[in-house]
Amino acid sequence: MKSRNDSPAAPPPSHSQNDWPFTHERTITGWGRTRPTRVYVEHPSSIYQLHDLVTTSRGTVTVRGAGRSYGDAAIGRKTIDLTGCATIRSFDPGTGVLVTDAGATLQALHQLTIAEGWGLPVLPGTSHITVGGAIASDVHGKNHAQQGSFGQHLLGLDLMLGSGDIVRMSPQTHPDGFWATVGGMGLTGIIVSATIQLQRLETSYLMVERGKTRTLDESMDLIAASTQTPSHAVAWIDATHHQLRGLVDISTPATAGMLPAALQGTPMSPHGPTMRSMASFPGQGIINRRSVAAANAVRWRFPGNNGPKIVHFTTALNTLDGADFWPAAFGRQGLIQYQFSVPANGRHVLQRVLEDLQSAGHAPALAVLKSFGAAGKGLLSFPQPGWTLALDFPARAPGLTTVLSHLDEVIATAGGCVYLTKDSRLSSSMLPRMYPELLRWQQIRNRLDPTQKMGSLLAQRLNLLGEPS
Repeated sequence: MKSRNDSPAAPPPSHSQNDWPFTHERTITGWGRTRPTRVYVEHPSSIYQLHDLVTTSRGTVTVRGAGRSYGDAAIGRKTIDLTGCATIRSFDPGTGVLVTDAGATLQALHQLTIAEGWGLPVLPGTSHITVGGAIASDVHGKNHAQQGSFGQHLLGLDLMLGSGDIVRMSPQTHPDGFWATVGGMGLTGIIVSATIQLQRLETSYLMVERGKTRTLDESMDLIAASTQTPSHAVAWIDATHHQLRGLVDISTPATAGMLPAALQGTPMSPHGPTMRSMASFPGQGIINRRSVAAANAVRWRFPGNNGPKIVHFTTALNTLDGADFWPAAFGRQGLIQYQFSVPANGRHVLQRVLEDLQSAGHAPALAVLKSFGAAGKGLLSFPQPGWTLALDFPARAPGLTTVLSHLDEVIATAGGCVYLTKDSRLSSSMLPRMYPELLRWQQIRNRLDPTQKMGSLLAQRLNLLGEPS
């Protein structure tokens, strides 16, 4: 594997031998900007450099993509940033099969494939995540009821083990390792590349219809009705309102005949929002009870969608693209996102969670509701048949941790779980209750990585790898 030009030189005398070859120190956070952490970060630009980093370093390493996990899932003392390994290796416009390095973003894939009439079957709220991150989190979209999660559209992947060896996996050849890696939070090895089956698109536009609801049950009924047809469904819930009113967007694929004259010449446009980063607002930011309640009242009264509209898929689905202002608005301490799922019979749990938060004075600044279809095969994958709520809070809010710990118990008792990719505060004692396949995952993971090369702050905090407490 080693290349003469890519091999590391001798470590500088002033640097700790235990840290070599990790020599570039910087402060990083998750997308939520909580708990800035000083770590070593290396940016390999080839598989040879990646191999050398893995095989010559001592102790644990952490793999990182675009840094869009909200908490500490992609942070470790020795962090490998894969965004320099981002080559799209091949794409067959006849079959829609694409092979790409794990460091490529979903947006980069679409820049190549949309013009040929192919797109990713599953898109999360942002296209700025990497392919490796999408697999490690087994991300889901607003069409989970029809398309499942990201891993269900993988034909195979190449995984670099802690030994430096690369294993080519598929659901057929290495089912245990494959489904431990899909949703495995980057802890089975380093995903080097992936083969993905794309889906045919007639246009790159969606027909979006917005419904205004007065209760949480009304929002859930609209979403449930949409799952019978190919669609993307999501609800914004006004969690500051006593009846939990909302807005529900149902998006269906637009055919060429639906496009207005101005779009007839460009039915397959790959455009998407540009990500703009910004510093945090000073102090406590601009998110507080009054500002959130006022903004929610305006949003519900003036929903901004009179009748069905033709919208580019990136505008409708990648709502977080270009929205780095959102964590910045929460101030220097950042935001905590609490996303959880409950089974299909858990409607009352969603109602209780939001009412308990209101009673405790912690109504979330943002509440987003989606439905889930059949669970995937990833052993630690988050989606299960039922419902999911994503809730954003100022990390600075006093007493928030106590309230969320109470909700953990409510959700676990109902058979639900918290999304690890969004988590920054869950207790390790809750993990086995929320993820029943945890022990099996640990056993497979330990066979793939017997020297415990892969790790992260998330893994340490949750005792995810099963080390003694």
